[in-house]
Amino acid sequence: MTLFLPLITAHFLADFAFQPGWLSKSKQRSFLSIVVHGLAHFSFSLILLLPWLGTARVWQGIALVAAAHVAIDQWKVWTNRTLKPNFFLT
Repeated sequence: MTLFLPLITAHFLADFAFQPGWLSKSKQRSFLSIVVHGLAHFSFSLILLLPWLGTARVWQGIALVAAAHVAIDQWKVWTNRTLKPNFFLT
């Protein structure tokens, strides 16, 4: 099994199944909410990649995915504020 399936599953869980509506709305107002959401991505990835945690590359990958998610969500907030409301779905 490759790492792709656990990472996609973690992404689905953190973005849809376990992201409450209040957090989704709060991300538009607070950077801290975006960081909390990034930590959720980190946590789900960590749990689903437990069998592969013996290598530093997996830890780096998990951290990179979480950091990228925070950066992308912050960019989406900036874009929604700058271009037009609801340019991207939250």
